[in-house]
Amino acid sequence: NAEYMGQARQIVFDFNMLIPTADRRAIFSALIEDGVMTAKDDLRPTVFHPEIKVKNLYVVNLLKSLKSKGYVKHQFAWRSHYWTLTNEGWTFLERNFIFLLQ
Repeated sequence: NAEYMGQARQIVFDFNMLIPTADRRAIFSALIEDGVMTAKDDLRPTVFHPEIKVKNLYVVNLLKSLKSKGYVKHQFAWRSHYWTLTNEGWTFLERNFIFLLQ
């Protein structure tokens, strides 16, 4: 169990921005549920995502990190971001955030 916790801590600190755990779980839950995520290109800290009620800045930066690792594909059009979960991303979320699938 301690080995698993060490891996979980490494995953948390692997991101460049400190995102509250509750917000990160909400983003991952929505991504697991739908397999896709959209967000406006508005990075002001006062703007919230309309569907999951977390800061839009957190959504964009977390998914930017997942994109750099090849876990999501990114498309940008009309000042909006569109991300699609890849097979590798599904495996990553399934292994590390299995508790969100229930």
